[in-house]
Amino acid sequence: MSSYKKLAIYRTLADRECLANALKDSGRLALATNDYASAKSYFDESLSLSQQVGVLLVRGDALSGLGSVALERGNYPSARACFEEALTLYRKLSFRLSVAETLEMFGRLAVKESHIKHAVTLLGAAQTLREALGAPLPPYLQKAYEQTLSEARQALDNAVFLEAWAQGCALPLDSAIEYALSRCPAS
Repeated sequence: MSSYKKLAIYRTLADRECLANALKDSGRLALATNDYASAKSYFDESLSLSQQVGVLLVRGDALSGLGSVALERGNYPSARACFEEALTLYRKLSFRLSVAETLEMFGRLAVKESHIKHAVTLLGAAQTLREALGAPLPPYLQKAYEQTLSEARQALDNAVFLEAWAQGCALPLDSAIEYALSRCPAS
């Protein structure tokens, strides 16, 4: 069943928890098709509902989605704020796959802001976490990830790139989270 059909059903049933989740899924679909206005609308409603019913994972996902929309629109301070709040929630929930995805988003943000070594360290940490989880990058994230890595490789000397990558790969999970939260340079 499509995410849009689920939305209609959950709106009819007034099931706010399921509706928050379906809105988040609809936001992801809109984001994947570059429909940023619709994505933002879905994520905003999902965030509001998830806060009302106390569903922390959906709240984190909505924040991550809003951060992605902000990143695509070039609103880097908003993207950072959303990613920081999402990462804090995922850490609290010990939801490591979402931590890996958010570290990748922080890496994309750092590349956009020309903090390339920082980005590569974050991407190395995310890759190590994905490997530990046995959770490869899903196809819908592959293009943006490869573009980010390509931009980073072009901007850095190979030795510097490999050193930053190794540093990220060696970071324990909590250290990687702290690195993203406390060391992400502001523009």
